[in-house]
Amino acid sequence: MLPALGEATTPLVDKVISKVASDAGAPTAKTCRSVISGVLALAVRRGALMVNPVREVEAIESPKKPPRSISEELVDWFAALRADKQAVRKDLPDLTLFICRRDAASGRRWRSCGTRWT
Repeated sequence: MLPALGEATTPLVDKVISKVASDAGAPTAKTCRSVISGVLALAVRRGALMVNPVREVEAIESPKKPPRSISEELVDWFAALRADKQAVRKDLPDLTLFICRRDAASGRRWRSCGTRWT
C-alpha cells in the first residue's frame, strides 16, 4: 500500500476527480474528492505522505440552475386577485405570494398554511 500512496500526486488526483466529474457529475466528484482527501489526510498523519495532494486540486463547481420566473398565467392570476376587493380584504394576494415564494423554493406546497393534502 505504501508505494501506491507515494504515487498519489496532485495531477493524478486531479485527473481522477475530473474523470469522475465528467462521468458521474459534480456532486459525485465532490464526494469522491472528500473521500480521497480523508484517506490521504490519514496517510499524512501516519507519515506515509508528506503533504495531502488533494489540497491543491481545484474546487469542483456545480452547474448553476437558471433562475425560474413565474408564468404569464400566474401573473394574470395575481392581477385578478389584487383587483378583487374581497380577496384583498382577506389578505389573499399577500398570503398567495408568500406561499408561492416560500413553498416553491422548498418544494413543499401548502406548508406555509399548516395544511397537508392527502
